Amino acid sequence: MAKTSAPKRGNPTPNSPPPSKRSKDSSTETTQSDGLDTDAAPAEVTAIEQPVSGHTIACTDVDAFAPGIRSYIDEELCERMAELSRHEKPAASIFGIDALTFPLSWGTAFDTAEYIYRDSVPVKVWFCGEIKYQGLILADGGAKASASLLVNVFRASDQARLDEILFDMASPPVDRELRNNMSADIWVGKFMAPPKAATADIKLFKDIYDLREPVEGKKPEEYSIYALKKRDVVMIEAYIQRWQPSQTYPREGGSSSEDGDKGKKKWEPRTWDSWKVKFQLKKIYVLYSAPASGDAPGDVPDDGAI
Repeated sequence: MAKTSAPKRGNPTPNSPPPSKRSKDSSTETTQSDGLDTDAAPAEVTAIEQPVSGHTIACTDVDAFAPGIRSYIDEELCERMAELSRHEKPAASIFGIDALTFPLSWGTAFDTAEYIYRDSVPVKVWFCGEIKYQGLILADGGAKASASLLVNVFRASDQARLDEILFDMASPPVDRELRNNMSADIWVGKFMAPPKAATADIKLFKDIYDLREPVEGKKPEEYSIYALKKRDVVMIEAYIQRWQPSQTYPREGGSSSEDGDKGKKKWEPRTWDSWKVKFQLKKIYVLYSAPASGDAPGDVPDDGAI
């Protein structure tokens, strides 16, 4: 299938899960926000030095979710999306897109520099939209090494904030002329296996949950990846990750060099002198299952896949 010429925002690239740097005690805070913060605490590790400054999002507008933007989106769903967009749980470093009002700073240690951190915990951002392309599985239903979604956000303020993260936080920043020529959709993705991995080693993305009704303090039920489709209304939970297009994978560091003793590759620390930014997919919450249609699952080209 031919690809479209317009680049998409946030094309998925190889990823590694960010390490958490907080203690187990910080996981004891509870929330009333649909029971979505029920993950177990990460293992305790040594705290990292915290930066004192970072990028503060300039867009302070908060648009309303408008009933009727789609025939099946009513006032109740709009209110839920607005609440989720405002949600914040600092102890877990989870923030709705409207709550990203603090400086966003990259981690300062070797194993944290790829991700935005706050109080030693990698930041997870929530934003809502509808699926424009479901690229989590192959046409035959098999697992995809580069799982991705193309998401169309509903609010102009969300688009402005997400664009600012993707473009202004890149180094060098993406220039305005190029930004204006890009499509308005957001790619989110996660690599489920290293390149050239055997098919049997590629796992399905399973962190998909049913949030069509509030669950009031408990973890939502899992939602089938095969039921997820175009036009479903979802909330995305994603890390903010920077990456270098020229980097080699797998990567404990950046560039590789020969080990004279063993003749094998060894990895040297990466220097972050330039990078791009993407959203690494962590979870998908289904807020509404759209009416079925005759659209093929892959009717939007998977420009974000490798």
